[in-house]
Amino acid sequence: MASIDLNDPNFDHQPYDPSVSYARAKQANVLFAVELDKRAQAHGVRAYSLHPGAIAVTDLGRDISEEGFRALGVYDEEGNFRHDPYNGYKTLGEGASTTVWCATSPKLADIGGVYCEDTEVARIDQAWQGFKSDKFEMTKGVTAEAVNGEKAQQLWTLSEQLTGITFTVA
Repeated sequence: MASIDLNDPNFDHQPYDPSVSYARAKQANVLFAVELDKRAQAHGVRAYSLHPGAIAVTDLGRDISEEGFRALGVYDEEGNFRHDPYNGYKTLGEGASTTVWCATSPKLADIGGVYCEDTEVARIDQAWQGFKSDKFEMTKGVTAEAVNGEKAQQLWTLSEQLTGITFTVA
């Protein structure tokens, strides 16, 4: 949903926007999995990132108002959870299915560093036009930028610099 800014990951030089921050953190998660997979696959470790869907019964939205959830499309006009799995509005069980699939699917035995959704490897979204914080849209797929190996390596290096910890797979 948004491009991580490797030159200003902590919003030190730009106004903080919670929506942009969340979107950048999601892209960082995808990029991290790409680089972890590259570094660890020789040791039989594969890494994946995934989107479980919008699941209203978790505590992740504890600071979002009911109006905010409506704006995100999670609740309908009557305040009821919008159950629409095809468009990403899922129950807890439906959301968990992609995580379980990533951990157990023989289809993923020889691949890693991929982004998954709806119990499948997500397609690359070529139509993505960039994040618009004034209009939330649940989308399918992953941006090419979010699975870019060079950007993943740059984020890994920045993470090591910021934490002071170097993770070397021997």
